[in-house]
Amino acid sequence: MVQAGIVHHIPTQLECQEAFLSAYARLGVISEACREARIGRQTHYNWLENDPDYVERFRLAHETSVDMAEAELRRRGIEGYDKPIYQGGELVGYVREYSDACLIFYLKGRRGDIFKERVDTTINTVQPVVVYVPENHRQLSGPEAVIPESAPESVVDGEFTVDLGDNGRGDASCP
Repeated sequence: MVQAGIVHHIPTQLECQEAFLSAYARLGVISEACREARIGRQTHYNWLENDPDYVERFRLAHETSVDMAEAELRRRGIEGYDKPIYQGGELVGYVREYSDACLIFYLKGRRGDIFKERVDTTINTVQPVVVYVPENHRQLSGPEAVIPESAPESVVDGEFTVDLGDNGRGDASCP
């Protein structure tokens, strides 16, 4: 029932989108932004599917959110943060702590060329390896040629000997 003299404002789609995008830029989580903007998650996804202008505005809000998270990583890694100290259930002070993990992630994101994980993926091989696995009677070759851990220490099949050595992965060689 509508009370006399009270006008209820029904937000427009644009106002709902702006409320969501503002919340998302600040919170960085779709479900939390939906809750704050009082819209359903599917509404957001419908806008993404049907409104090209909204797609661009959402991209900008996402960039703002990521920038804020990046700034927080940097702050915790470089400036540190005050960790409360309690004694006997009472707050007695603070100690300045720094997060090495935050600084590492910040640097990996900003300078990935320098601070990236380095993995050697070089494969040295003289000839292709072919392994016959008796239990399922099929031949494996190339990357599929993995020896199960349950295999005995050495498996002999025709002209190949597979020696499982210390690392358990196996080396094939011709006798």
